[in-house]
Amino acid sequence: MNIQTYKKIICGCLLSLGIISCSDYLDREDTSGIITPDLVWTDPNATNAVLAKLYDAVRFDDFNDWYDTDWMLMNPATLSDEAQGSYQKEPMFDNPNSNYVYDDYLFEDRLVDRYLHIRRANDFLIQLEEADVLSNEKKDLINAEVRFIRAMHYFGLVKRYGGVPLLKESQEYTPGNMENLYKARDTEEAVYSFIIEECKDLARVLPVTRSNSEKYQATRGAALALHSRAALYAGSIAKYGTVKLNGLVGIPAAKANDFFTECYNASNEILQMNYSLYDANADKVQNFYDLFSKTLNGDNGEYIFQRSYNVSGGRGHDWDKRNAPFSFAGGWGCGMAPTLEMVEAFEYIDNRDGKLNLYEADGVTPPPF
Repeated sequence: MNIQTYKKIICGCLLSLGIISCSDYLDREDTSGIITPDLVWTDPNATNAVLAKLYDAVRFDDFNDWYDTDWMLMNPATLSDEAQGSYQKEPMFDNPNSNYVYDDYLFEDRLVDRYLHIRRANDFLIQLEEADVLSNEKKDLINAEVRFIRAMHYFGLVKRYGGVPLLKESQEYTPGNMENLYKARDTEEAVYSFIIEECKDLARVLPVTRSNSEKYQATRGAALALHSRAALYAGSIAKYGTVKLNGLVGIPAAKANDFFTECYNASNEILQMNYSLYDANADKVQNFYDLFSKTLNGDNGEYIFQRSYNVSGGRGHDWDKRNAPFSFAGGWGCGMAPTLEMVEAFEYIDNRDGKLNLYEADGVTPPPF
């Protein structure tokens, strides 16, 4: 057998292996983590994976959002009455009498980001109706969850921008006709009313409790809590705000009591549910520690809706590191400090009032440290 014959045999074998390999690859079910559209609606596990992705896109006004530069350790909490920036190199610490302007992005939740996820939710809802791999009961539950997610997105938008376009169904793009995608803004009142009515409907479908594997998914309490908060915002806007731009911003004052009543009713229903303050340990210091410990892992009886943080799952945070005392954080930490008013809101362990003595009896001399 000559060299040319060997070459033909080897090439033929390689070609055969290539054909077999390609065939096996195309026929396999393992997509190496990529969930293709056709797989989503033929495999309940794939459907749940996409649902998890929709949950993950919900913005909670994330407490772990650090701004300016990392070394300053400034968090949006420092814009409130809860805390102040206190890191040793933070300029406000060195220049307490200066005025500082915060960047606009601190208050921003971009429309394009929210509407991307609203569109995905609307697309999911349409395809969910056509899926035949899920029972009608399961489809109804998932439908309620996705609508809850969509309502959360709209709440994030309306409290920042006032009235925004309400897109309750997916839009179809016709090449060359972008105008069909344009929708005028709805009034601020209409957006809040939409969120509230959605939550009322969802509370009838979502379960009161979830299993341990589902504890990060929406419940009846979560729908009622969003209902309550949205109504409180709307009532406050009506009572204290001003209507502008023909209602695109602001809510008529006459609607304040209606929204406050909605808030009261939803809140009252939550109070009748099985939520209570955690008080399992007689030692109040240990009790407070346990409330946030890994041992409980959120199962403290207080939470209504929570987000999972899991480093191995790709979602972690460094809140503890940035706020722990320097001696614990290895050079980081002490990024923020509670305000005096916040500290004094906690009484002493002997039940004395929490007010701190800032001066000696003479009212001038600072106390010893």
